[in-house]
Amino acid sequence: MAVARPRMALFLCLALVIAPAATAQSGGFVATLGADTVQIETFRRSGNKVEGTVITRSPVTRVMRYTMTFGPDERPIRYEMETKAPDGTPFRTNGMAGSMTFMADSLVRESLQDGAMATTRMATPIGAYPSPGLPYLGVSYLMYQYALADARRRTAPDSQAYVSLLTMGNFQKAPQRPRAWFVGTDSAEIDYFGQARHGYKFDAAGQLIRADWTGTTYRYKIVRVPAFNAETFAMAWDKLDKSGKGLGAISPRDTVRATIGAAQLSIEYSRPSKRGRKVWGEVVPWERVWRLGADFATHFTTSADLTIGGVDIPAGTYTLWMFPSAAGESQLVVNKRTQIFGTMYSRATDLVRIPLVRGAEATPVERFTLDLAGGMLSIRWDDAVYQVPVKVK
Repeated sequence: MAVARPRMALFLCLALVIAPAATAQSGGFVATLGADTVQIETFRRSGNKVEGTVITRSPVTRVMRYTMTFGPDERPIRYEMETKAPDGTPFRTNGMAGSMTFMADSLVRESLQDGAMATTRMATPIGAYPSPGLPYLGVSYLMYQYALADARRRTAPDSQAYVSLLTMGNFQKAPQRPRAWFVGTDSAEIDYFGQARHGYKFDAAGQLIRADWTGTTYRYKIVRVPAFNAETFAMAWDKLDKSGKGLGAISPRDTVRATIGAAQLSIEYSRPSKRGRKVWGEVVPWERVWRLGADFATHFTTSADLTIGGVDIPAGTYTLWMFPSAAGESQLVVNKRTQIFGTMYSRATDLVRIPLVRGAEATPVERFTLDLAGGMLSIRWDDAVYQVPVKVK
């Protein structure tokens, strides 16, 4: 089926979801973020080899093709992947091509690094499976199915289970080992940096039928579908990219600068979009510290001493966070820890928490926005604005 218009992708995905279940040897996955499809995957297994294609839309359309070969014990022995543009041009970015060769207690990874293949050898006493780097796009969700099945097989009753995940990035010198939990025979969860879990649901044959990342900061939903023609989507999304209507970065980085009196101020932050979702209370949960954006933590710098909401803030650089409350007092959190990712908040390094005043936005704001104007720091998203006055001390 040709994709003539952007909406056709959504219609086709819906048709796939309600179509008859895929066979055990083939299938696909569709990953969505709110109303937007961010990634699709299709795969087919023949004997001991799986061949698959993963197409991601952010920041531009990319086509990753992979093969995984299994041994007689259903453990991987060889994984190969390469990422190209829809027209076949290879991506030369680090980690965009390579292989993993698995032995009993070790592996050899060859991965693209600075335009050439770099080799890393490492011990893997409990095995490993390919996994994505940040921002968790370009991953085969089929690999999570295999990794969790392997973890279930080798975990003794009443003992803690772990999955072993390894990216193609040469910076990673050992597999990541997040904890896994199994609920009965059809469900599992994986730890997400100690902050949350992502969940997986399986059918009676052990096939992954859906996954839920909405508890994590990435908030993807994944559903299994029958196999389909992935190339059709790649070409359609590439056409949108070239016309300036592509998905772009999911949460682009931005900088706000302002002068208040003698103070030079700046805020560096990432800007997620609403994407048809309810923001306050869902995308941004109540009664929990939120990263005030996405990805890398939001950083605030002032060249002079300030008062924010009447509270003294010495000159320097800080990270900003938010404590949103449905019925109580919402707060701006100023933290002394810097150069950190948004999952690395620690209350022990808070400088201060400052009350915010909530107001209503007449027109819903699609992309999360911070601004410094009119002597106010404003937090705008969806139907709400939170504000606090900023002055030079």
